[in-house]
Amino acid sequence: MIGRTLAHYEILEKIGSGGMGDVYKARDVRLDRTVAVKILPERFADSAERRERFNREARAISQLNHPHICTLYDVGAEDDVDYLVMEYIEGDTLAERLKKGALPLEKALEYGIQIADGLDNAHRARIVHRDLKPGNVMLTSSGVKLLDFGLAKPIRGDDGAIESEARTEQRDITEEHAVLGTLRYMAPEQLEQKPVDARTDIFALGAVLYEMVTGRKAFEGGSQASLMSAILTSDPPALSETQPLSPPILDRTVRKCLNKDPDERWQSAHDLMDELKWLSERDPDRAAQERVYRTKRLPWLVAAALLVAAVLALLRDPRSEGRTVQSSILPPEGTSSTSSFELSPDGRKLAFVARAENGREMLWVRPLDGLTSQPLAGTEGATTPFWSPGGDHLGFFADGKLKRINAGGGPAQTLTDAPDPRGGTWGSSGEIVFAPTLWSGLHEVSANGGAAEPLTVLDEKRGELSHRWPSFLPDGERLLFLVQTAQAGAENDESRIEVLHLGSRARTPLFQANSSARYARPGYVLYWREGNLLARPFDTSRSELAGDFVPVAEEVGFTVDERAAFTVSSEGTLAYQRDVQAAWSRLAWFDRNGPVLDAINPPESFVGGLAISHDGSKLALVRFDPQSSGKDIWAQDLKRGTMTRLTFGQDDEVSPFWSPDDERLLFLTGPGSRGELRQKHASGLGSEETVLQNDAVIVSLDWSPDGESIVLTVGGVETSADIWLYSLSASELTPLVQSPFDQMYPVYSRDGRWIAYQSNESGRYEVYVQPASGSGGRWQVSRDGGLYPLWNRNGREMFYVAPPNRMMVVPVSSAKTFEAGPPRVLFEANFRFGGQRIYDVTPDGERFVVELQPNVATPITLVTNWTALVERH
Repeated sequence: MIGRTLAHYEILEKIGSGGMGDVYKARDVRLDRTVAVKILPERFADSAERRERFNREARAISQLNHPHICTLYDVGAEDDVDYLVMEYIEGDTLAERLKKGALPLEKALEYGIQIADGLDNAHRARIVHRDLKPGNVMLTSSGVKLLDFGLAKPIRGDDGAIESEARTEQRDITEEHAVLGTLRYMAPEQLEQKPVDARTDIFALGAVLYEMVTGRKAFEGGSQASLMSAILTSDPPALSETQPLSPPILDRTVRKCLNKDPDERWQSAHDLMDELKWLSERDPDRAAQERVYRTKRLPWLVAAALLVAAVLALLRDPRSEGRTVQSSILPPEGTSSTSSFELSPDGRKLAFVARAENGREMLWVRPLDGLTSQPLAGTEGATTPFWSPGGDHLGFFADGKLKRINAGGGPAQTLTDAPDPRGGTWGSSGEIVFAPTLWSGLHEVSANGGAAEPLTVLDEKRGELSHRWPSFLPDGERLLFLVQTAQAGAENDESRIEVLHLGSRARTPLFQANSSARYARPGYVLYWREGNLLARPFDTSRSELAGDFVPVAEEVGFTVDERAAFTVSSEGTLAYQRDVQAAWSRLAWFDRNGPVLDAINPPESFVGGLAISHDGSKLALVRFDPQSSGKDIWAQDLKRGTMTRLTFGQDDEVSPFWSPDDERLLFLTGPGSRGELRQKHASGLGSEETVLQNDAVIVSLDWSPDGESIVLTVGGVETSADIWLYSLSASELTPLVQSPFDQMYPVYSRDGRWIAYQSNESGRYEVYVQPASGSGGRWQVSRDGGLYPLWNRNGREMFYVAPPNRMMVVPVSSAKTFEAGPPRVLFEANFRFGGQRIYDVTPDGERFVVELQPNVATPITLVTNWTALVERH
């Protein structure tokens, strides 16, 4: 359809697709305005049922004229193509916004009022929506807009009043088929195929309100049958269980929406709207209270602490057996969440790493029966803490070392080297087992320090790449660990959980998995799979599984190094964190001294990948497209601030790089960017041209200053990443840097004579420089770790990032041979590390555009007596 004209509507691009039709952005050439055109797909053109639903939507919308309902402009048919023309709405759906968690209370009430207002208008026109859900609510600068009345149905009544739908002489076109709508938001009468009316939409609005306030679905189920059962028979938990600051009257309001009996619900959307308005206006101090919650969070902390104290009291009360209580802990004021946290063995304390705004990470300890968390001085840069068996000390990693510290505070003690660690565990005999580097076996060291000794050896014949995330079993003589054979999600991945017997060094495979695993009393192994936290019965005496898995929690976080975001104590407390990866990155400008000059505000779909044009006028970046679920490249005019979309593919299109003359863009494309290198005119016009196809994954690239060659990192998921040169004139790919290690992010110097890149050959990534010809010497530029090298275009400096938060500069000279001076820190920033370049430098070397971590305060969820969840299955 793109490029076609229907009547006077020129189709520009596809922006959505659903069961009721495909939606396109179009231009009304007659009135010179942008519109949305909804087209009945050709595959449904011969379906009388689909055509009737499509026409019914047109009839429904034509009767509605309201600021919170999408406006219908026109309807027509041309060459057997049926179409509707509606207003074009810019913004995100409520569903997209809810991926980032609950809304502030005042915003949830504001949206609820506007949705109810729009429904009231529809109901007065005798139209029931029947498919109200977050995906059909668009958030715009002027408020919400209700979309998709494809399932709307007229309410019949002689006097014009809203009343229950009566049986009509004409047979309902849905009668023979599955229940229409979105199951999770359906009212009981819809599920039972009983007559529906305005109160059916009110039930759906109640479910939407619940989700906006709590960030969780009102009804859950592992299957359609269990979800339907929950809607028909169960009530959702109180709002206050997730959001302690929500007023009780709001919980009553939402519960009245969700009553199983339509006669017990709000009887009109207008009445519900008035109730929500009264709620939003009844307390003039509510907005101030919400600001306190967002900044100081003390009310939340107090409520959570009191709840946990009550939980501990319950656990000590023999009458509490079988009860499961959930609560949440937010990071301290002025910090954001990380996925590094650990419960003490007795379940009374939580150690966690929190990140300050400048990116500095530190270890904190929170007594679960107290109100505040205590930072541990001397733990800057800490990651992946683990407790001593007695719960009085903590082990952690920082600055390329394994360290320990008293849990109550005091000086940190360095135990041994751990350049790029992957977890540790503290045994009852005073030994610590840990994974010191990215690609290594497990090592063992005394908890008092000393030389570390190898404990396991990688079996290369079986494709083992690393051993990581060890965790002791209760006897202290065996431990669980992950044997990694490929990255998570790779084809033919045979990664698995094994048991290691320390005395004999014998290994017993348990089951295939690609995540960290933990033993939990009275006899389970907990691990992560596809977003779910699972528990499998485990016989410790035989080191054997004793049953199939049982789900424990959903949407649990998972890091790129195969560590699942959960921990469990020996006393029956579980802690986990929901997945926060969907939060969009932030962009900001820094000068060489570090202060943020101004923020860049692309839409909330920025996902990384930065490239400033050589003339400094444009910034190429990558955004997520919710319609195709892919990534596309956009360009921002740095003078005007306008954004232009440059690629339109269905697959991911990432890692943009400008040609030396800024006329073209080079980028990676294809599913997972596998082996597909393309270029396109920088204006976005014209078609894409394939430059290189390869069976392996292309990781990163750069274009030579003379425009003749491309340097790129190529590597399969089961092999090391090497650097290659590709000649554009000869169409020839030749190796430049090859080794058993990973060499990534190669970049040319301005004169094209040198190439800088990062390699992990020392056990952690450092920055190196060598001649672009491939012959000659090689120099290490960074110290104590280095990522993402870039050259200053004056040829006298190099930049790189020293994890976790330092932007570094190194003076260099390359007149005859290469020389590098001592690195120094330019500024600190809360970098968000990922698979694409995370910063770039203006041509004068004075300003940096940086990808920053999102401001996410994702709570850690505590679950007491978690085994009761397993016993219910």
